[in-house]
Amino acid sequence: MAKESDMKSLLDWVTEEGGSIHPDVVIGKDNTFGWTLQVRKDSHGLPPGSVAVSCPLSTTISYHDAMEESSDPFPNLFLSSIDYGTISAFFLVKQQLLGSRSRWHPYLQTLPPPSSVDELGSPANFNDEDLVWLKGTNLETSYLEYKKVWQRDWEKGIMMLERAKWPQGEDYTWDLYRWAIFIISSRAFRSTLSFPCLNSDSKSRPEVAVLIPLLDLLNHNPFAKTQWQPTSADPPVEFLVNLLIQEPLQPGLQIWNNYGSKSNDELLLSYGFCIPNNPFDQVALRVSFPAGSPIAEAKEKQASLREPHRPPPPSEVYYIRGRTHPHRYKDSPTELIAFPRPLLDSLSIIFASDEELEDHLRITADRCYIEPSPTTNPISPSPDVLIELQNWLTRLFEKIKEFSPSLPPEPKNQKQQNASIYRSSQLDILATGILMLECAMRERTEGSGEFDVSDMSDLFENFPEEMSEKNRRWIKKIFAS
Repeated sequence: MAKESDMKSLLDWVTEEGGSIHPDVVIGKDNTFGWTLQVRKDSHGLPPGSVAVSCPLSTTISYHDAMEESSDPFPNLFLSSIDYGTISAFFLVKQQLLGSRSRWHPYLQTLPPPSSVDELGSPANFNDEDLVWLKGTNLETSYLEYKKVWQRDWEKGIMMLERAKWPQGEDYTWDLYRWAIFIISSRAFRSTLSFPCLNSDSKSRPEVAVLIPLLDLLNHNPFAKTQWQPTSADPPVEFLVNLLIQEPLQPGLQIWNNYGSKSNDELLLSYGFCIPNNPFDQVALRVSFPAGSPIAEAKEKQASLREPHRPPPPSEVYYIRGRTHPHRYKDSPTELIAFPRPLLDSLSIIFASDEELEDHLRITADRCYIEPSPTTNPISPSPDVLIELQNWLTRLFEKIKEFSPSLPPEPKNQKQQNASIYRSSQLDILATGILMLECAMRERTEGSGEFDVSDMSDLFENFPEEMSEKNRRWIKKIFAS
């Protein structure tokens, strides 16, 4: 971990380049989060509207620095053949190899060193003992795709350097590259939100990832009220980005960033951490549309209504959301509020009979679905859809649970701890969805006047450990009303 003197050098450098830090903000060390920005303990706090920190464009690292480099630049063959994300990673490796000769050295010495790459939290850096905690989950396969892309891009970059006969190419090792990719993935900001001047021309200057020294010390809080404020400044600084505080912060508090509505799988894969009881957590379900199938044809017609000549996607991803998610599906039936309406619509077509497809298929630019018959609930999907969806969730649940006996009693490191948080949350959301569907089917069978959710205690006991008590109460409240 960086030393206090490294942090002082970073702050001095950013200030010399035209940046600033609020008089009541300091770089402090937290036992859990490491180095962070904090409100001074001896201050009166920060009122809303305070600019906590400003950072100039001259201190940032992005793809454009590689493209505009004048001293020992990468070969043109490399720069013209590689995507800008890979170029950014190779450029960061280059600065790391330069060490104290790099103009970004004050920043680089505050980053986790390349020697710690195996400890960085992305599943792409997990060893076999860590990966046990992801067995059966969506991330077990998606992290492999992530890693394959990293490997492919690195190999292509090395190949282009070799073709250009660039002598330093052998220094750009796989370990250095995956270190750089993770640093960018976990710390960079979108240029659109931070320095729009970097992508003013969408063709020649696309949106890029930007490393912003000092500002990337901020950790994620999904409810933090902050605003990124790009601004121009007086020469020679020209461009700054300010972090604007939009809520009062008391003395001694950590200053947070808000990465947005991130679920734990996205946080773990891209940033290397998870949030216990993450309110934005969800479970992804991918529905495929095989060529020639009724659902594929329906999606093709819908796509033509939206934008002619644009082919429909071969699949769509939907998300099951739990009790705490701020963006639950208000257009879904109350008893199925964890499930998005487009998922229920797609399944209604997939499991429709020939007669239903002939007489009840409805397609508009906004929606394609099987219209319920007048004798059924006009907004709720058919029993077949509910049964198939419940079977699907049950298979996903059992796939994760299958590996529970092989897990150690407790996580042994932070990577395993984060994977355990992710795994437990996935089981909780799946169990909640399974029981919600079961209650909906029994209510439909018995009638809303006869159905008593308190009689389903046996079903709730099927998930003694996986389902949180709060989610149990949530389902009981939905079906008791």
